[in-house]
Amino acid sequence: MAMTQLLLENYIAELRIGIHPHERAAPQRVSVSVTAELRAAPHADQIAETYDYVNIVNAVQEMAKTHMDLLESFARELAARLLADKKIKSVDIKLLKLDILAGGQLGVRYCAP
Repeated sequence: MAMTQLLLENYIAELRIGIHPHERAAPQRVSVSVTAELRAAPHADQIAETYDYVNIVNAVQEMAKTHMDLLESFARELAARLLADKKIKSVDIKLLKLDILAGGQLGVRYCAP
């Protein structure tokens, strides 16, 4: 049986996220990667048969307008927004703070059926 996954890889978003004063003072760069599995693979070359992946970016941009304390909360909320569409079966979300740790990245991975 065919399976289709939509991918957003390493989208750099300016998020207002974190618990520390310097994180609350200004947005920070976060890499957002999403794998969204569709319930059914498209059979025709029609957007109506799939999920428009631009909606994933739009959800991230909309959520970036408000502050959240935790990456975990951001990932959970993003998953809920995407899974609200019946075309999406499951999501795997990875968020990485790019500028917190010298020589590395800190983040979270959230998977939801």
